[in-house]
Amino acid sequence: PIGMDLDLHVLNPSGQLVGGSWSYDNAWEVVDFLPTTSGLYTFKINRWSNNDTANKIRLGVAVNFYND
Repeated sequence: PIGMDLDLHVLNPSGQLVGGSWSYDNAWEVVDFLPTTSGLYTFKINRWSNNDTANKIRLGVAVNFYND
């Protein structure tokens, strides 16, 4: 069984939400967004629920930069 449910929010340099994933009942998220400005983007991970308190949380982030 899935032990936790995560959500991911992406904020642009001015703090506005530009993308996110709010899927239900899974421990992984995928977000596609088009950056509209250069600068530092913030990725916020929210653990919505945790049904397995015995396990330690381990997180990883992969970023793919590409041009269409």
